[in-house]
Amino acid sequence: MLSVISLRALFVTSTLVWLPLTAGARCPGSSYDSVAPLVGTLAGDGKPEIKNGSLSQASFIEPFGVATGPDGALYVADAGAQNVRRIRKGVVETVAGVSSVGASAQQRVGGYVDGPVAIAKFNRPVGVAVGRDGTVFVADSMNHAVRVIRNGVVSTLTKALTRPNAITLDDDGRLYVADTGRGIFELSASGKETRINSLANQPDDNQVCGVSARGAGANRLLAYTDWSAIHLMVGDRHMQVAFTDVAEPIFEKRQVGSGCQVLALTSSTVLISSLADHVVKFVRFPLAGPVASNPMVRVLAGGHKPGSLSYAGYRDGSADDSLLDAPRGLAFSPNGDIFVADEGNRRIRVIHGLDSRGPADPNGSSVKIIAPPRDSYRVALVGNSIVFHNAMWRDSIPGVIGRGLVTRQAAIGLKQCPFIMPYRFSGGAVSDLVSFISNYYGDGEADLVIFLLDSANIGKEVGILREKARSSPSEPALGDIDPELSSIQKQLTKLRRTLAKSNTELLVVSIPDGRSISPLENSHSDWLPEGLLDFYSDIKLGFETYKMAVVIEKAITSADVHSLGLLGPMMRFEESPQRVPLYFTQDTHPTIRGSMFIGEAIERSLEQWAPWKLRH
Repeated sequence: MLSVISLRALFVTSTLVWLPLTAGARCPGSSYDSVAPLVGTLAGDGKPEIKNGSLSQASFIEPFGVATGPDGALYVADAGAQNVRRIRKGVVETVAGVSSVGASAQQRVGGYVDGPVAIAKFNRPVGVAVGRDGTVFVADSMNHAVRVIRNGVVSTLTKALTRPNAITLDDDGRLYVADTGRGIFELSASGKETRINSLANQPDDNQVCGVSARGAGANRLLAYTDWSAIHLMVGDRHMQVAFTDVAEPIFEKRQVGSGCQVLALTSSTVLISSLADHVVKFVRFPLAGPVASNPMVRVLAGGHKPGSLSYAGYRDGSADDSLLDAPRGLAFSPNGDIFVADEGNRRIRVIHGLDSRGPADPNGSSVKIIAPPRDSYRVALVGNSIVFHNAMWRDSIPGVIGRGLVTRQAAIGLKQCPFIMPYRFSGGAVSDLVSFISNYYGDGEADLVIFLLDSANIGKEVGILREKARSSPSEPALGDIDPELSSIQKQLTKLRRTLAKSNTELLVVSIPDGRSISPLENSHSDWLPEGLLDFYSDIKLGFETYKMAVVIEKAITSADVHSLGLLGPMMRFEESPQRVPLYFTQDTHPTIRGSMFIGEAIERSLEQWAPWKLRH
């Protein structure tokens, strides 16, 4: 046995320690500096006018679509003002479009005129996209057209659409439009249409609302919404999440809800703006494997809380405190923030601090290895679905570890910027994960490997070994798991020696299930992952659940590896008057607080051990 890292002193108060933010962190570009999204106002005074000028004094009538140009300027399709505006260097200006006063200040009369930007007219421009050369494409809804602004002149690409509602460009420069009532189309330079979306037996597929593209070639992401679902196309793969789907955590029976405009983030995540409840939502598509089969939804702006009546308004602040009114278009800012066209408030809002990273999913035939930045301290975090479940990066296990290391970087003597590489297996046994680590990190591709072991991957391994034992003459007695745990110990020791050859350290973390630490955790869960049924039925004949967890953790922490056991710290936390649930009541995964507890415990143990000082 090498060492067992003790966390007793760290949790004597039995309270969760929320990691502070430190000014001057040495890795400011790591995105670990942000704890939670904050909503602010970029431009607009809320008055229904067409007024240019400084950000706080400019006015919009009905900001609808937004897009960022190659120089970082933000373009706004103001449907009510019948023009396209631009926000650049702190000033709002008109790019193109003139109109006359209608029945009221909020009703401007547009038209259809090509020509110089000073005389060109639009009729409800609702979407905008900007090419790398600065060419602006406009979804001109009531003119049934896509218009082009180039070199001070407005022209028409096509006027054969029904009602274009959104427009986007991918990184190859290909143009896509959401034409309500018809579908998603790619438009060529001559305006020729190519239908993109086509799902049989789904009539709502034509009733598209938003579209967003990102990336190029085989890595292109194309997200769109229709009346019934959110769609995400990654290469040839087409995924969808219905608005009626139940989102994680599933026991709350919350549905994904509704949405219209969409912004593609990653190959598994999007943002949507919801007119029904005046919020902007983060949606993670179901991760592969049998454990997680539900989408995850978080409100980033709009103040909507589960079970409360949604309402519109205007207020900056946190996700819970902020208010929006009919949010529409979404766009990236150059620094990664998100711009929101807040139509009802006649303002452009901004969401700061979004980090959409997630884990790699090695399940399946292909494995995508996360590439760390040069000269970083590379940490591979490997486990099953506990690695990243119902979480955003900021409150996930890898996110909390990374933020803690960055925050205390100077104090703990970590000279390189840490980079966490999470890998999430679904239903994998211990031997599966050991094989993955050996194959992909056995030649020095990581400085540290953190291996999470819990009842799921241990139970799967015990089931495999029991199946093998049934064909041998010396089958172990029910309740006796010493042979299986001995096998796991040997695998861990062999893994440490394999990694040591390339100067890579290994930390094995033993995480108990909720029922082991308190009857209040998982108290109504009768769901067990595949591979655990035989394990539990055998073990419970000879052990209570807690005793089983003690035996398992003792076996892991007695192996010839650096290890961390969380049974004691979690039980002490459960005994605190300030206790909050670490696990879902009807789900065997950790809650957000549980994930943060695990991440913080690992980060503090790394501070004690300081494996970065052992490299030579």
